[in-house]
Amino acid sequence: MPLVSYIVLGARCKRCRRKISSRYPLIEFSTLILFILAAVFIDKAAVNVPLVGSLGLIALPFLLLVLLLFWGIFIVDLERQIIPDEMVFIGMAATLSALLFVGENFYISLLSGLAAGLFLLIINLATRGRGMGMGDVKLAVFAGLILGPQKASVWLFLAFLTGAIIGLILIVIGRARFGKKIAFGPFLVISFFAVVFYGEYFWLK
Repeated sequence: MPLVSYIVLGARCKRCRRKISSRYPLIEFSTLILFILAAVFIDKAAVNVPLVGSLGLIALPFLLLVLLLFWGIFIVDLERQIIPDEMVFIGMAATLSALLFVGENFYISLLSGLAAGLFLLIINLATRGRGMGMGDVKLAVFAGLILGPQKASVWLFLAFLTGAIIGLILIVIGRARFGKKIAFGPFLVISFFAVVFYGEYFWLK
């Protein structure tokens, strides 16, 4: 409906007629595509993420919530270089509830989340916050809870790999420079999506 309204109103507010930024329909449309992917590839996600596969009828609602939170984190961190605690804590609460509901591998998943967060926390402390923010640390705990130890390791590797590649490209084209802080959250999010939907290509079965 927001997309239809945007088109019908000619990208302008109905009352004041001010122009509506294209940012809003782009976010709405990208979220729509993400939800469609989740519905179409739910079986793949169930294989790549055992927690999703164990949830039965609530697997898709849980996956949609997780993807929505990660997508929101991607947008906010990209624009403001901050990861909202509210989004991360809601995701943690939902994931812990799902793990308790399933009743399997609760402590393994908990240790996975803490280990992923600890890894980024060490980087944060070693670089005094310049190489990694605390928001990234909390996000790692959230993702680690969902993915489990093996998949969380691959997720972090992909995030650092894509971050290094994109960072070098930005430096080469003059959009960034060495020493300048680049939001790491978007790389964590994109890598998370890659593991959820295409994990089988990373030998994660």
